[in-house]
Formats: sequence, structure tokens, C-alpha cells
Amino acid sequence: MRLNFRFSAIALLLLSSPLLPAAASDPAPSTGPFPVAGSVQGVGLQQVATDLGSITGITHAGDSRLFLTLREGRIAVFENGGV
Repeated sequence: MRLNFRFSAIALLLLSSPLLPAAASDPAPSTGPFPVAGSVQGVGLQQVATDLGSITGITHAGDSRLFLTLREGRIAVFENGGV
């Protein structure tokens, strides 16, 4: 009886696997420059570094530094006009 239950459970899993969604692949890396869709008073964009790859996030450190998280898992620190 227990063997029948295991066989039935495995068969059901194998039969339902094509119905499960496939794993999503990573999206293609983004490329810049990025257009600004509107304006915010007192805010502007200025390119400060090149050849960093895909930046996934920017966080202000509370002083003069910016932490940039990069897609490949690195963290770059922008400070005193350079990375």
C-alpha cells in the first residue's frame, strides 16, 4: 500500500511538471544614457563615472559618499569625485 502511494505521488508530480512555469531567465543588462521622464525642481543628473557595468542601486552614506551596488555583486564607493 505504501509503495502504491509513493508511486502515485511521483507519477502525479512528473505529470504535472510541464504545467509548472519555467524558471525566468535574467533580463538583459540595461544600457544608458537613461532619459529623464520629467523634471524635479532642484534635482539634476550628471555623469560622474564610466565603465562600472550595470548599477542596481545607489545609497547615500550620510556624508559625502555614495554606495553603488553593481549587478555582478560588487559595491563601489563614489567619494571625492571618483570611484
